[in-house]
Amino acid sequence: MNLNYLKNIHLLIVEDDEVAADFLASSLEDIFKKIYIKNDGASAFEFIENNKIDALITDLAMPNMQGITLIKKLRENEKNKGNKTLPIIVISGRKESDELVEIVRYNLIDYIVKPFTFKRLYEMLERLSKSLIENNRRDFYIDNARIYDPTTKSIKFENKTIPLTSLEAHLLELLLENRGTLLPKSTIMEQIYPSEINDSAFRNLLVRLRKKVGKENILTKRDLGLLLK
Repeated sequence: MNLNYLKNIHLLIVEDDEVAADFLASSLEDIFKKIYIKNDGASAFEFIENNKIDALITDLAMPNMQGITLIKKLRENEKNKGNKTLPIIVISGRKESDELVEIVRYNLIDYIVKPFTFKRLYEMLERLSKSLIENNRRDFYIDNARIYDPTTKSIKFENKTIPLTSLEAHLLELLLENRGTLLPKSTIMEQIYPSEINDSAFRNLLVRLRKKVGKENILTKRDLGLLLK
């Protein structure tokens, strides 16, 4: 599975072992958009309440609030407020069956026992990416008639499927992520092109994408940037 979708994701790691937390964060820093670290359950819960977090990796044995307690509080909070279910992965040194039976009730993406291999870590990332794509697909409405499917990199419009090139999809996902915000051209160029490209090629890319998503949906501000309505 392609993990590019995770480049839009804000991840929180909760681990009381600072060395382990830093190692995990450094291993994942090129995969996620932003990674935060908290060292106990209480500070993690407060952080999630006040910040945009898309996924959580947590240990279980921690001070100031155990990992299981953190997960319970998050799920209760989601139920009471009607919020989306936060994808949660547990990474723990514990193998006790009673604990596994208890925690599986809370709809985890994965449970990884320490120590783990990079192959096992990649499997977890695949599950997380799949879950995020499936649960967020309904949010990718370009307008009332057009829907973007990040799995197939295509737009559904009037019973038709319109494929996007990789650059078109990358630009659209960047605009969707920052919807309603004017993105400077320099920022767009830095994020979607691996090397320098001339203005003519960029204009051609934009013309092609606007034809597919509807010209009225992408506003252009000369010399300033682009905005997705």
